[in-house]
Amino acid sequence: MRLLFITQVVDDRDAVLGFLPTWLRELAARVEQLTVLTFQAGVLPQLPPNVEVRSLGREKGHGAAKILWCLRRELRRAVRERGCDAVLTHMVPKYAVLARRLAVPEEIPQFLWYTHAGVNRWLRWSEPLVRKIFTASPESLRIETTKRVVTGHGIDTSFLRPEAGAAVPGKLLTIGRFTPSKDVETMVRGLAALREAGVPATLEVVGDGLVPSDAEYRRQMEALVDKLSIREFVQFRGAIPYREIPPVYRRAWVFLSASRTGSVDKAVLEAMACGVPVLTSNDSFVRILGEEYRFSDRGIDELAAKAKSLLLCSEAERAQRGAELRGIVERDHAVGPLMARLVREMEAGAGAR
Repeated sequence: MRLLFITQVVDDRDAVLGFLPTWLRELAARVEQLTVLTFQAGVLPQLPPNVEVRSLGREKGHGAAKILWCLRRELRRAVRERGCDAVLTHMVPKYAVLARRLAVPEEIPQFLWYTHAGVNRWLRWSEPLVRKIFTASPESLRIETTKRVVTGHGIDTSFLRPEAGAAVPGKLLTIGRFTPSKDVETMVRGLAALREAGVPATLEVVGDGLVPSDAEYRRQMEALVDKLSIREFVQFRGAIPYREIPPVYRRAWVFLSASRTGSVDKAVLEAMACGVPVLTSNDSFVRILGEEYRFSDRGIDELAAKAKSLLLCSEAERAQRGAELRGIVERDHAVGPLMARLVREMEAGAGAR
């Protein structure tokens, strides 16, 4: 298969999409040719010889009109010169719609990877144009369609792995976009409740916002930390390049996620891959973890009680829990099996109309 892959960013150091080079390597091992169209290129990783990355120039300051022109040119080049057999768009349904309208004929099948609780017009418009929509969990694609294929996430378990003795007792960690939907407030208040109960806990918050309202939310959380008199126990670190993230996970005794997005949060799975016990308020994890590692939405007291139990458990118990959680990721969410399945599904879907 000669595959065209369309994405937002290819950058080994990107804090959000830095995992994509691993996806590209795993895809390349299973296809004849992989052409990658990215709207922005940063630090390009070493990739197999059958992979070509073509940037549309956002990193050069290209505006929307120039990027659209470059997209049309590169799509036509991929279709006419390389004769691609299929197109896989990552996370942005708008790209799938544009690809069909600009250059990709109907006889070349399109596929979409989409894992997000949000539903917009571009997702609805893309649905008739693609053969299948791959998603990590049933909750991660919230439109009614027969094209849904639930595959699990793609976690690099060789990169994200445990390290004996790395965890810092009492250390809580959360990683993700700094935005109200991630509910940093509940985790900050949970830490305050733990400190008031005499538990020597700290909280590290990793991630930046994307829009001005996110910056305002961070200022509110900074003020809340001061109001609760826990400034010395909370660290707001900002975004960290993906390639530097494994030691950050490993230092945590417990990983927290109060996300209200409703879809399976990849950061929780990454923490599990590193052998870190997790607590999440996300309902989608009940199917994966049961109730043991779940707390209620905005459930500050429940979060504090369950976190206290995990923070005070022995190293042996923590290691056992971590091994069990990592096993779930290895079984259901490893990147190699995911890429193999995507290729099989696309090969099968290419023959279907």
